[in-house]
Amino acid sequence: YRLVVPNVTGEFRIELRARTIGYTQVTRAANLVPDQVVRVDFGLAQSSLQLDQVVVTGSGQATEVKKLGNTIAIVKPPENMPMTDVSNILQGREPGLVGLPSGGLTGEGAKIRIRGNASLSQTNEPIIFVDGIRINSGGGQAANGNVGSSRLDDFDPASIERVEILKGAAAATLYGTEASNGVIQIFTKRGNVGAPRWNITMQQEAIQMPDRVAPNSFFLRDDLRADSLRVNRPSAVAPLLGYTPVPYQVYEEPVFKDFLTENGSANTITAQVQGGTPTVTYFASVRNQSEDGPFGNGSFGPSDDLARRQQATVNLQLIPTSKLRIGLRTSYTNSYLRSPEANNNIYGSNSLAMMARPEAANCTNSAVAGRFRCTAAGNPFGNQAFMTVRESMQQLNEQSVGRFSGAMDLQYAILEGLNFSLTGGYDFTAQRDVGFSPFGYNVDLFTAQTPDGARFVRQERQGVITMDSKLAWNKQINETWESSFVAGLQVFNNQTTSSSASATNFPGPGIEVVGAGGQNQQVGEGFLTTINGGYFAQEQLSWNDYLTGTVGGRYDFSSAFGADAGGVFY
Repeated sequence: YRLVVPNVTGEFRIELRARTIGYTQVTRAANLVPDQVVRVDFGLAQSSLQLDQVVVTGSGQATEVKKLGNTIAIVKPPENMPMTDVSNILQGREPGLVGLPSGGLTGEGAKIRIRGNASLSQTNEPIIFVDGIRINSGGGQAANGNVGSSRLDDFDPASIERVEILKGAAAATLYGTEASNGVIQIFTKRGNVGAPRWNITMQQEAIQMPDRVAPNSFFLRDDLRADSLRVNRPSAVAPLLGYTPVPYQVYEEPVFKDFLTENGSANTITAQVQGGTPTVTYFASVRNQSEDGPFGNGSFGPSDDLARRQQATVNLQLIPTSKLRIGLRTSYTNSYLRSPEANNNIYGSNSLAMMARPEAANCTNSAVAGRFRCTAAGNPFGNQAFMTVRESMQQLNEQSVGRFSGAMDLQYAILEGLNFSLTGGYDFTAQRDVGFSPFGYNVDLFTAQTPDGARFVRQERQGVITMDSKLAWNKQINETWESSFVAGLQVFNNQTTSSSASATNFPGPGIEVVGAGGQNQQVGEGFLTTINGGYFAQEQLSWNDYLTGTVGGRYDFSSAFGADAGGVFY
């Protein structure tokens, strides 16, 4: 509401205005009678243009989209539609925002790009805020070179209220040098005044890889050649193919389909509660997700694609006085990912299947267990280099992540139109990656790549500290001009420590620790601290709620610039 100053007769007017994202705002007038309660009802209509949407990104305070000089996109999780992770919420829902998929296996993360790549040597990921604090937004790549889960997907998609996306380098004025790739701000749900309201959702999925994505292998039988590949006559290779090939005839074999015969499944259960009083509101959510993808059916080896996540979120809003508002948010995630050697990898099972040579397939003991399967050592896919498909499926990769994120924001109304806000938070991630090839994994006696086994282990801990303070002054200068000014200071401290170890050649089966490796024992350790910060100020001047001009500046500094280097002004 807005109080209009009294006139010479002592009369004054209170204007009531209701607005929310996605609806046109409405203003109502009411006649006040002494000692009586007046009720005013508002009916809001949906806005197709949504020019009156209120956003925080791009101005540092709540501002209507139409008053911004930047392009701000708002993405809300679709209702009544299954969302397995945050990447699904963003994928394909806003022009210029692209989620680059990985190999498509269960649990693998996507890389986010806003309007393409901006650098050849630096990261192209946008910076991501959750409820006002910077988070570790890496992922999509495990420490051992395989594709891993995305750190963005650590957050519960069911607890997200909306996502604001600031495109382009204009984000650098308010968010610093690292924001040249754009900014993504995630806002989680908050409680409402009222009795507790529970929402329990159970979701079950069936996962099957379509046949059209399975590449085929082509071969031409030519039994007149006398090289080493001709040791297999049509009658010898027929049991592996399921038919007897004819010389000089081209055949097509969908070899990759044999890895996708398993029907994958996923189960998700989410429980939420929200409510509160005029002084305290609360929102809490817990979610358990388990997904077993369609890759691997146990007939080639133990390797498969599996993901599990347990997530919890608690939000509190405290209003001790009419001038003070305090928000508290905590979230915790525990996740586990198991994946095969795959994707762009010469030792990956999918790459080896794509390079299959069915005309060279064989089982050394001539005992065939079925299509492209041997009872003992052999080369049923006819691989010519690196290792056989079945040997690749003996390799195991695991990634375990524990993550805590906590934030506190304080908003204090100093005077009418003059507000101070302070946001602080800590985002901590502990990640462990393991790549393991057991002793004697060369079951087909083909590969020479560490046949006695190998193990790689890497542990990484990353903590991001955020301190963000702003002073905002909003003033209606007169009936024509309106001013919105914001100034502040931001500091981000990112600290990463890592340790790794690897070894090869184990003395025997059942030994699964690096210290038992007899050769190539290596250890590594890393430590990196980066401090970024900046002072900024921005002024928005609006004329008749029709034309708005914005001017802003920021002096940015970073430890990456060097001890003797100055800052950068935007």
